[in-house]
Amino acid sequence: MNIQDRQIWLFKEARSGSEWLWKTLESRFQKKCYSVDPTIFANKNPIQYESVFDDNINELSNTNVFYATHYFPLLCEMKKLDNPYLIRSTRRNKAEHCMSLLYFKMFSHSFHHAYVDPMEDTRHTYFLKTLENPVVVLKQEVLKELKKIQRYDSLWREYSKDYDNCVIVYEDLDNGVNLPLLEDSLKFSDNETFVKKTPYYKDKFFINYEQVIEWCKYYEKELGLDTF
Repeated sequence: MNIQDRQIWLFKEARSGSEWLWKTLESRFQKKCYSVDPTIFANKNPIQYESVFDDNINELSNTNVFYATHYFPLLCEMKKLDNPYLIRSTRRNKAEHCMSLLYFKMFSHSFHHAYVDPMEDTRHTYFLKTLENPVVVLKQEVLKELKKIQRYDSLWREYSKDYDNCVIVYEDLDNGVNLPLLEDSLKFSDNETFVKKTPYYKDKFFINYEQVIEWCKYYEKELGLDTF
Protein backbone atom coordinates (compact mmCIF):
# COMPACT_ATOMS: atom_id res chain seq x y z
CA MET A 1 0.00 0.00 0.00
CA ASN A 2 1.49 3.36 -1.02
CA ILE A 3 1.59 6.61 0.90
CA GLN A 4 -1.58 7.95 -0.67
CA ASP A 5 -3.60 5.05 0.76
CA ARG A 6 -2.36 5.33 4.33
CA GLN A 7 -4.13 6.96 7.27
CA ILE A 8 -1.18 8.88 8.66
CA TRP A 9 -1.13 10.27 12.20
CA LEU A 10 1.64 12.46 13.62
CA PHE A 11 1.84 12.43 17.43
CA LYS A 12 3.72 15.56 18.42
CA GLU A 13 5.55 16.15 21.66
CA ALA A 14 5.63 19.87 22.33
CA ARG A 15 8.97 21.56 21.60
CA SER A 16 10.25 18.65 19.51
CA GLY A 17 10.47 20.40 16.15
CA SER A 18 6.92 19.36 15.34
CA GLU A 19 5.91 22.75 13.94
CA TRP A 20 8.67 22.45 11.34
CA LEU A 21 7.91 18.78 10.85
CA TRP A 22 4.22 18.98 9.99
CA LYS A 23 4.86 21.76 7.46
CA THR A 24 7.66 19.78 5.85
CA LEU A 25 5.56 16.62 5.73
CA GLU A 26 2.76 18.50 3.98
CA SER A 27 5.12 19.10 1.10
CA ARG A 28 6.71 15.67 1.14
CA PHE A 29 3.47 13.71 1.51
CA GLN A 30 1.59 16.07 -0.81
CA LYS A 31 -1.23 16.03 1.71
CA LYS A 32 -2.60 18.79 3.88
CA CYS A 33 -2.08 18.51 7.62
CA TYR A 34 -5.28 18.32 9.66
CA SER A 35 -4.63 19.40 13.24
CA VAL A 36 -7.38 17.76 15.29
CA ASP A 37 -6.55 19.43 18.61
CA PRO A 38 -8.14 22.86 18.05
CA THR A 39 -11.07 21.45 16.10
CA ILE A 40 -12.52 18.05 16.95
CA PHE A 41 -10.92 17.56 20.37
CA ALA A 42 -10.83 21.16 21.60
CA ASN A 43 -11.83 21.44 25.28
CA LYS A 44 -12.54 17.71 25.49
CA ASN A 45 -11.57 15.61 28.49
CA PRO A 46 -9.54 12.46 27.69
CA ILE A 47 -12.43 10.31 28.94
CA GLN A 48 -14.46 11.75 26.06
CA TYR A 49 -11.92 10.89 23.34
CA GLU A 50 -13.42 7.50 22.56
CA SER A 51 -16.94 8.75 21.92
CA VAL A 52 -15.71 11.85 20.07
CA PHE A 53 -13.52 9.68 17.84
CA ASP A 54 -16.47 7.38 17.12
CA ASP A 55 -18.72 10.31 16.27
CA ASN A 56 -16.14 11.71 13.85
CA ILE A 57 -14.66 8.50 12.44
CA ASN A 58 -15.23 9.47 8.81
CA GLU A 59 -13.50 12.79 9.28
CA LEU A 60 -10.61 11.13 11.13
CA SER A 61 -9.88 8.37 8.60
CA ASN A 62 -9.46 10.43 5.44
CA THR A 63 -6.45 9.34 3.37
CA ASN A 64 -6.38 12.67 1.50
CA VAL A 65 -4.89 14.41 4.54
CA PHE A 66 -2.60 13.44 7.39
CA TYR A 67 -3.47 14.12 11.01
CA ALA A 68 -1.46 15.84 13.72
CA THR A 69 -2.09 15.91 17.45
CA HIS A 70 -0.43 16.57 20.80
CA TYR A 71 -2.94 14.23 22.48
CA PHE A 72 -1.13 10.93 22.96
CA PRO A 73 -4.17 9.22 24.57
CA LEU A 74 -5.63 9.15 21.05
CA LEU A 75 -3.18 6.33 20.31
CA CYS A 76 -5.64 3.88 21.79
CA GLU A 77 -8.21 4.93 19.17
CA MET A 78 -5.99 3.94 16.23
CA LYS A 79 -7.51 0.45 16.32
CA LYS A 80 -10.59 1.94 14.67
CA LEU A 81 -8.68 2.84 11.51
CA ASP A 82 -8.04 0.51 8.57
CA ASN A 83 -4.30 0.80 8.07
CA PRO A 84 -2.78 3.65 10.10
CA TYR A 85 0.83 4.75 9.91
CA LEU A 86 1.99 6.40 13.15
CA ILE A 87 4.75 8.97 13.47
CA ARG A 88 6.05 10.43 16.72
CA SER A 89 8.22 13.51 17.16
CA THR A 90 10.38 13.60 20.28
CA ARG A 91 13.74 14.71 21.66
CA ARG A 92 16.59 12.58 22.87
CA ASN A 93 18.14 15.18 25.16
CA LYS A 94 15.67 15.33 28.04
CA ALA A 95 17.33 18.31 29.74
CA GLU A 96 17.05 20.41 26.59
CA HIS A 97 13.49 19.24 26.10
CA CYS A 98 12.51 19.96 29.69
CA MET A 99 13.95 23.48 29.67
CA SER A 100 12.31 24.24 26.36
CA LEU A 101 8.96 23.11 27.77
CA LEU A 102 9.42 25.21 30.91
CA TYR A 103 10.35 28.31 28.92
CA PHE A 104 7.36 27.82 26.63
CA LYS A 105 4.99 27.52 29.59
CA MET A 106 6.13 30.91 30.82
CA PHE A 107 5.63 32.63 27.46
CA SER A 108 3.06 30.44 25.75
CA HIS A 109 0.70 33.34 25.09
CA SER A 110 3.30 35.64 23.61
CA PHE A 111 6.18 33.65 22.12
CA HIS A 112 5.77 30.30 20.39
CA HIS A 113 8.36 29.90 17.65
CA ALA A 114 10.86 31.83 15.56
CA TYR A 115 8.49 32.38 12.66
CA VAL A 116 9.71 33.56 9.28
CA ASP A 117 7.19 36.29 8.49
CA PRO A 118 6.91 40.12 8.35
CA MET A 119 6.95 40.14 12.17
CA GLU A 120 10.21 38.19 12.38
CA ASP A 121 12.37 41.10 13.63
CA THR A 122 9.75 42.13 16.18
CA ARG A 123 9.43 38.58 17.43
CA HIS A 124 13.20 38.27 17.79
CA THR A 125 13.35 41.53 19.75
CA TYR A 126 10.68 40.25 22.11
CA PHE A 127 12.50 36.93 22.45
CA LEU A 128 15.65 38.77 23.56
CA LYS A 129 13.63 40.74 26.12
CA THR A 130 12.39 37.50 27.69
CA LEU A 131 15.99 36.70 28.56
CA GLU A 132 16.43 39.88 30.63
CA ASN A 133 14.82 38.30 33.69
CA PRO A 134 16.36 34.85 34.21
CA VAL A 135 14.65 32.41 36.55
CA VAL A 136 15.45 29.57 38.93
CA VAL A 137 13.75 26.25 38.12
CA LEU A 138 12.48 24.08 40.96
CA LYS A 139 13.17 20.36 41.10
CA GLN A 140 9.43 19.67 41.25
CA GLU A 141 8.92 21.55 37.97
CA VAL A 142 11.52 19.38 36.26
CA LEU A 143 9.93 16.19 37.57
CA LYS A 144 6.46 17.30 36.44
CA GLU A 145 7.60 17.84 32.83
CA LEU A 146 9.53 14.57 32.67
CA LYS A 147 6.57 12.64 34.04
CA LYS A 148 4.56 13.92 31.08
CA ILE A 149 7.20 12.51 28.74
CA GLN A 150 7.10 9.25 30.69
CA ARG A 151 3.37 9.09 29.99
CA TYR A 152 3.97 9.64 26.27
CA ASP A 153 6.57 6.85 26.29
CA SER A 154 4.15 4.48 27.99
CA LEU A 155 1.31 5.14 25.57
CA TRP A 156 3.60 4.90 22.56
CA ARG A 157 5.09 1.60 23.70
CA GLU A 158 1.67 0.11 24.36
CA TYR A 159 -0.17 1.14 21.22
CA SER A 160 2.27 1.91 18.40
CA LYS A 161 3.68 -1.63 18.29
CA ASP A 162 0.56 -2.91 16.54
CA TYR A 163 1.06 -0.65 13.51
CA ASP A 164 3.70 0.57 11.11
CA ASN A 165 5.38 3.40 12.94
CA CYS A 166 8.37 5.69 13.00
CA VAL A 167 9.96 7.93 15.65
CA ILE A 168 11.53 11.18 14.45
CA VAL A 169 14.10 12.48 16.92
CA TYR A 170 14.75 16.22 16.92
CA GLU A 171 18.51 15.88 17.38
CA ASP A 172 18.79 13.61 14.31
CA LEU A 173 17.19 16.14 11.97
CA ASP A 174 20.46 18.05 11.66
CA ASN A 175 22.03 15.13 9.77
CA GLY A 176 18.82 13.70 8.35
CA VAL A 177 16.16 11.15 9.36
CA ASN A 178 14.97 8.39 7.06
CA LEU A 179 11.21 7.98 7.09
CA PRO A 180 10.15 4.66 5.48
CA LEU A 181 7.25 6.36 3.68
CA LEU A 182 9.63 8.75 1.88
CA GLU A 183 12.50 8.17 -0.52
CA ASP A 184 14.65 11.04 0.76
CA SER A 185 15.59 11.87 4.34
CA LEU A 186 14.10 14.71 6.38
CA LYS A 187 16.72 17.31 7.25
CA PHE A 188 16.48 20.77 8.79
CA SER A 189 18.82 22.39 6.26
CA ASP A 190 17.04 20.87 3.25
CA ASN A 191 13.54 21.96 4.19
CA GLU A 192 12.97 25.62 4.98
CA THR A 193 9.48 26.38 6.26
CA PHE A 194 7.76 29.25 8.03
CA VAL A 195 9.50 28.39 11.30
CA LYS A 196 13.18 28.04 12.20
CA LYS A 197 15.21 27.09 15.23
CA THR A 198 15.16 29.51 18.13
CA PRO A 199 18.65 30.83 19.00
CA TYR A 200 20.13 29.05 22.01
CA TYR A 201 18.96 30.69 25.22
CA LYS A 202 18.65 28.16 28.05
CA ASP A 203 21.99 28.85 29.74
CA LYS A 204 21.05 32.54 29.81
CA PHE A 205 17.46 32.17 30.97
CA PHE A 206 17.77 29.46 33.62
CA ILE A 207 19.97 30.58 36.50
CA ASN A 208 20.45 27.01 37.75
CA TYR A 209 21.03 25.67 34.23
CA GLU A 210 23.68 23.11 35.27
CA GLN A 211 21.54 21.88 38.17
CA VAL A 212 18.56 21.36 35.86
CA ILE A 213 20.71 19.23 33.58
CA GLU A 214 21.76 17.05 36.53
CA TRP A 215 18.16 16.66 37.71
CA CYS A 216 17.08 15.66 34.23
CA LYS A 217 19.82 13.06 33.97
CA TYR A 218 18.74 11.60 37.31
CA TYR A 219 15.02 11.49 36.50
CA GLU A 220 15.63 10.18 33.00
CA LYS A 221 17.06 7.02 34.59
CA GLU A 222 14.67 6.99 37.54
CA LEU A 223 11.60 7.18 35.29
CA GLY A 224 12.99 4.87 32.62
CA LEU A 225 12.49 7.36 29.78
CA ASP A 226 13.06 6.20 26.22
CA THR A 227 16.07 7.84 24.55
CA PHE A 228 15.75 6.38 21.06
